Amino acid sequence: MLNVRARQFIDAVLAHDFEAAEALLDPDVETVTPRGTLSGVAACRQVLEKASGDAQFATEQTEPEFEEIEGAVVARTHEIARWRETGEVAYERDFALRLTLGDESIVRVVVMPGGRPRARKPQGRRLSVYLLCVFGHRWKPVERAGDHSLMLVCRHCGKTRPLSMGQTDERSPRKVPSR
Repeated sequence: MLNVRARQFIDAVLAHDFEAAEALLDPDVETVTPRGTLSGVAACRQVLEKASGDAQFATEQTEPEFEEIEGAVVARTHEIARWRETGEVAYERDFALRLTLGDESIVRVVVMPGGRPRARKPQGRRLSVYLLCVFGHRWKPVERAGDHSLMLVCRHCGKTRPLSMGQTDERSPRKVPSR
């Protein structure tokens, strides 16, 4: 059965009744957006107000669809924003909120523009290293037929050279980090 607090919170947010929505939040609520994680009721309210549209738009939403996933409630809706002056459609988007419920309040709100959570980034920063020829072109390692040794091939001009580690003369490839 769908949690009543989750339904009340979504109804309040869609009605732009942020005071009612605040009453359902834990004082230390964690709010996760594509731009980062914030803490506290005031930060959550600010995020929800911003996500709810601008004074120049009149927004309308479809009836939210609720789904319980891994102890949380996900509410999805489709939003249409119209210019107040002309009534023309400014944009349409799918939108979702994932609510994690504590014993008495909502402890986590995940804002999901597009209706899906962002793919998680790996925890560490991965650094790739490329070998460059003296002209700054990338070399790519290629296995040589026959003896299965590696050769370096310049991706720009196609020149080849044997892969020899530890060579430091000017003609050897240099390592540079990728961006």
